[in-house]
Amino acid sequence: MGLLGAGEGTKAAWAQTVAFCNVIRVETQLMSNAVRLTVHTDGALRASAEFRDFAQLTPRFGPQWTERIRLRLLNARSQVGSLVDVGVYPVSHILFTIPPEAKEGVGLNMEVVLYKPGRPRNLLLSDMELEFDEEGEGGVTFDVLIPPHQRGLILTIASDRQVHPPRDLQIEERLRRGPQALEVEYREGLLSVHAVNQELRRLMEAIAEAAKVPILVSDRVVRLASAHFEAKPVTEAILALANAYGLACRRGPQGEFLITEGTVRDAAAFGQSEGALIPLRYLPAQEALNLLPNFLLAYVRFDEGRNALVAFGSEAMVEKLRRDVARLDQPTPQVEIQVLLVEMEQEEALHIQP
Repeated sequence: MGLLGAGEGTKAAWAQTVAFCNVIRVETQLMSNAVRLTVHTDGALRASAEFRDFAQLTPRFGPQWTERIRLRLLNARSQVGSLVDVGVYPVSHILFTIPPEAKEGVGLNMEVVLYKPGRPRNLLLSDMELEFDEEGEGGVTFDVLIPPHQRGLILTIASDRQVHPPRDLQIEERLRRGPQALEVEYREGLLSVHAVNQELRRLMEAIAEAAKVPILVSDRVVRLASAHFEAKPVTEAILALANAYGLACRRGPQGEFLITEGTVRDAAAFGQSEGALIPLRYLPAQEALNLLPNFLLAYVRFDEGRNALVAFGSEAMVEKLRRDVARLDQPTPQVEIQVLLVEMEQEEALHIQP
């Protein structure tokens, strides 16, 4: 919590004191059928919104579908930057901007950008309460509320797709139920691997030990891997494993292999990822994005102005995405109808045989 005040000797007419709190972090929680975003502040938050952004009055009162959940954090400053990447369907990212009318830089516009339009169900803000009873419509829905302690904001965005559980939960389930095997052999410069339901980190450690090559795996990488190949060069095998699981891999200055997540969420991943602009000719960019499976959404954003997709990830994954999008971006089938118009007198028309 902070306090901005005028210095001593400032004229009373110019004195201005603005109490504020800071947005200190944004937490993303994947639920069974939704994504929960918790905006944490270090003091009591006051939040507001425009009524017309969430409700329509005609032809009848009801929720307003929107691609951006627009909120005003009246007494906040951001310590998390201007962009928070989420990349979990149905949420793309969050934008924080300072409005021109903000006094002494206090106040934020917050926009939660969705992959496809959603509608509000419940809003409980400092000066607004809205509740809609539209359970039968389906689609993406969201709730926004300030918790009783007022130290932040909670948004729950329900998905219209099946949401997969976090990878660590998937790993625990598969390790408990599925078979496991790990055999690594290195002979005459060639690598053979037979792995079933192995943590990728453990598999890479076994390869590093057998082939006597250093392999560093980022702490963010959480995967179960299964693979079988025989007599492959070490570099080819490691790159193939990384590409198969959407990871970025490159050689370090000492010849070590560096493996990170393909998504650009930290400096290490940024340095090892490829970026590509994929223009679209026929499909709108957002529509093309919605045709992609959930697991790819963390790697892709849409550029509406240029009608293109922007992809980040390993080189192999970006190229695969480019080919898949090309198959989707096809012209709409058209039917050609030929019509012959003949001008006739009424008597002539009477003699035409059906």
